[in-house]
Amino acid sequence: MSENRKIYFHIGAHKTASTFLQANLRASREALANAGLDVVLRQDVLATPFAKELGKVSQDRHDPEEISSKAAQSLRKVLPKGTNDVLVTCEDLVSSLKIQDFYQHLGKAAQYICKALPKFDVHFILYIRRQPDYIESVYMQNVHLGRSIKFERYLERANAVDLSWLKVADAMAGAVGPERVAVRPFETIRSLGEEAFLRQFLTICGLRAPEAFTVSDEIGRSRAANRSYSALAMKIARRVQPLLEEKQDQKALRKFLQENFSTATHPRAELLDESTRSAITARYEPSNRELFTRYDLGSDGKALEYY
Repeated sequence: MSENRKIYFHIGAHKTASTFLQANLRASREALANAGLDVVLRQDVLATPFAKELGKVSQDRHDPEEISSKAAQSLRKVLPKGTNDVLVTCEDLVSSLKIQDFYQHLGKAAQYICKALPKFDVHFILYIRRQPDYIESVYMQNVHLGRSIKFERYLERANAVDLSWLKVADAMAGAVGPERVAVRPFETIRSLGEEAFLRQFLTICGLRAPEAFTVSDEIGRSRAANRSYSALAMKIARRVQPLLEEKQDQKALRKFLQENFSTATHPRAELLDESTRSAITARYEPSNRELFTRYDLGSDGKALEYY
């Protein structure tokens, strides 16, 4: 198996700087190929029959042992030929922003991916986030996209789901072995800085000289402009978005709120009170502690407040 080309599936999670990583990968695509790593981006794969069939597997609506000819053909078309290793990066392949979809059948999805790629050495990459922050961030992204669910209702759904990152990692390891699963905490982007965070990711993908790659000024400016909604922006969005029927109007509202009511100039939204936040942390403390013990995350889980 080790003689085969390696293929790395970066599956997210959502709200762990996937967009930042993908923007840099896109900007350096040719240079990465010259360095031995071909990149398949979200927009290359998400609309393919392969991704759609994988989505059904992820919802337990398709047999993971059955790869349709249409799905297999579309996958062959997307994957670059040659001898380079391959990185597929798409946070929507095996889960969605719907909190109730949280990697519920990832074991079967990983099994399907391996079945579809018998000539590749399959690896998985997952960036994680503290559960309370993940819950808040995914909710705010849903509001940002124009969905109008109240946070209380959303939290009820989140509480009914097992948001264990250990369970996610073990599901992938069950298909490819723990040595082919890389898990990293998103929170390290603050201590590492964006450039080191990017280079760490490229190192996981097997790149031998990641120091040759930097974050471009244009991407840095774009990331700075893509601010999170503040508490006030959240209130405005929840009240105004249901009144806007046209997508262009919804897009204009999002742009206006980001430019005028972001966390750069206004207090961030605090959706979880301290009591609820502590209860969520306590709920996942045992599995988070075991995750940092069983998998080499390269960080101190306690220092990062996972437990």
